Amino acid sequence: MDCTVELPEDKRVLLKRPLGEVSDQTEFLKKASKQESIIAVGDQVSSLLIDNNIHPRLIIIDYKTKRKEINKETRETIESYLPEFSDKIENEPGIISFKSWDLIRKALDFPKARITVDGEEDLLAIPAIMLAETGTAIAYGQPDEGVVLVKVSGEIKQHVKKLLESFKKKK
Repeated sequence: MDCTVELPEDKRVLLKRPLGEVSDQTEFLKKASKQESIIAVGDQVSSLLIDNNIHPRLIIIDYKTKRKEINKETRETIESYLPEFSDKIENEPGIISFKSWDLIRKALDFPKARITVDGEEDLLAIPAIMLAETGTAIAYGQPDEGVVLVKVSGEIKQHVKKLLESFKKKK
């Protein structure tokens, strides 16, 4: 579904449920360290991985956590990540823009990439899952609960595709 889509208000509850198991930081880092390829969506999870010498293939960040600016240490950690490809994108809250799909696809052609979002990156785990190769791990924060690490598989892609069908296409 490579088009701009919007998550309707009445469907937002669908994304409150994590796509994988929620772990605390210690358990997450154990799992993440065993992954061959990992994509991190969110500033805190990206910073956590980088701080622990786990190098994501792609980080998708917006320099915010819970819609507030990240702290200086998190910013410095993220900026210490030196990708081979880096680009910026606008993506409104509750939206997955066509350009986001396109840029994630492009970023996955590189071993190490960063996408900085002006707007909100939360929903971009969805195109990351749909575009990543099977076996890639996608990491994102589950607010006030922990960190989710979901391994891309045919089954999870089908699940996400069904979620996308509940989104409204935008022109």
